[in-house]
Amino acid sequence: MTQADPMHEKYEEVEFFGKPALFTNIRIDRSMLPPGLYHYDIQHFDKGGMIPSVVKENVRAHYFGSIVLNEPLKLMESKYSDYKLMEYDDLNFKSKASTIPEYQKICPAKHPEHKYPSLVEKPPIPEHDSWERVLER
Repeated sequence: MTQADPMHEKYEEVEFFGKPALFTNIRIDRSMLPPGLYHYDIQHFDKGGMIPSVVKENVRAHYFGSIVLNEPLKLMESKYSDYKLMEYDDLNFKSKASTIPEYQKICPAKHPEHKYPSLVEKPPIPEHDSWERVLER
């Protein structure tokens, strides 16, 4: 699954649950978002076409698009994945394109300390451990 660098993309301006946001149908690497921005995926119904139905932190199947916001959404907790159900009018397109820097000028971050961890950085395996011991854990 290829992910795009979010800083080099043009997004569609949308109103998402009454808040200004950016939308793209391209999967983006959330770890490359500037501090203070939040990323959510939208899932569509598996039957009946491309109708957005659920917002999650990460969608693997039935991907509709991604949303970038300057504040977090309140998701309902679930045993498997936190989510938020969508109604027809929760995602309204504004017919205008923007970049993330343009969005940040209009909608500054409400929590500038928020940052996604890098997906590339992985904890190092201690040198004294063998692969067999690591796999046994």
